[in-house]
Amino acid sequence: MTSELLSVPGLGPKRVKSLNDNNLDTLEKIKAASFYQLLDVPHIGFKTAWNLKKYLGQGIDCQDMQEFVDDTMIQPLKIENKLVKPWQASKKDGIIQMQPTDFSLESTTVWSFPDRGSWATHTPEYRGNWSPRVVRNVILRYSKEGDTVLDPMVGGGTTLVEAMLTGRNSIGIDVNVNSITIAKNRINFPEDLKNDLPDVTSKVYVGDARNMNLLDDESIHLIAAHPPYANIIKYGERIRGDLSIIPDYLIFAEEMERVAKEMYRVLKPGSYCAILMGDTHNKSHYVPMAFKIMIKFLEVGFILKEDIIKHEWNCWNNAKWKHTANDRFLLTMHEHLFIFRKMSADENPTEYKNSSLDLFREALE
Repeated sequence: MTSELLSVPGLGPKRVKSLNDNNLDTLEKIKAASFYQLLDVPHIGFKTAWNLKKYLGQGIDCQDMQEFVDDTMIQPLKIENKLVKPWQASKKDGIIQMQPTDFSLESTTVWSFPDRGSWATHTPEYRGNWSPRVVRNVILRYSKEGDTVLDPMVGGGTTLVEAMLTGRNSIGIDVNVNSITIAKNRINFPEDLKNDLPDVTSKVYVGDARNMNLLDDESIHLIAAHPPYANIIKYGERIRGDLSIIPDYLIFAEEMERVAKEMYRVLKPGSYCAILMGDTHNKSHYVPMAFKIMIKFLEVGFILKEDIIKHEWNCWNNAKWKHTANDRFLLTMHEHLFIFRKMSADENPTEYKNSSLDLFREALE
């Protein structure tokens, strides 16, 4: 049994033997192995593999972006054990209303939408997808026509649809090929209606939000993203790079910091980044995950423009959670929509010290 491995924190004899049995008997071999190779080793779980890579100054491997051009979604695809149909199969007689008739721009820090919105190609089947009313508010308030909007965790494509309908160019990224296929389907508008839309481009990529390698520095006008809330909803089987499979809240927050750094890199100075995050409960006690993620974004250099409370309407539809909450904890019926801003080079950071990490620095030290 290799003595150098036994000296690594968190590696006991059982795990070291398992590594040895898989020809990973030196730190150099472990360093050369990918994070996901370590996960395949018996007795090496997610947290152990993550800590081991961190000990070696490494991290989780993140795939490069690859443009997705397939435009043929014919059959329903499975997301979180639920089938999501092509929009053409979800809309009655294939007839769609391209723009909302009852939309108004929000003017307060509490947003509540009993009707999530079903215009254009939007459908409700994709669990965890955010409301197009939220996205439209963000896009109209924090960007202008002709800008480029990025959603690096695009899911079912809500952001891309709203960007196209409001005259913005858009880029969508997701690690899940099924999600990207659905997103691509959602921006495949009927030919007879395309002439009524602004002349914009929309591209989708299979990729990881922690490695947006095909995007140039300071090339994006607005980022709008709805990340997973740790492992509350698993959007598929164990897909490499999927943040929703991370079982540890602190590791999830560290990986979200990597996402925040990439977002900061590609965003133009003076521009905005909107992140919708929710909290959770663990062992019947509250876990303020949204604020943990907020701190991570402040740590990479963003300042906080707004904290919008979004009222959650779907909680009481789930009888299981309704019963559990009554017995053990209060049901969480809100999410946080954080609007971050990247300061321009000529701005004085001290002017925004109360909306930056400075406000929390003493508590964090």
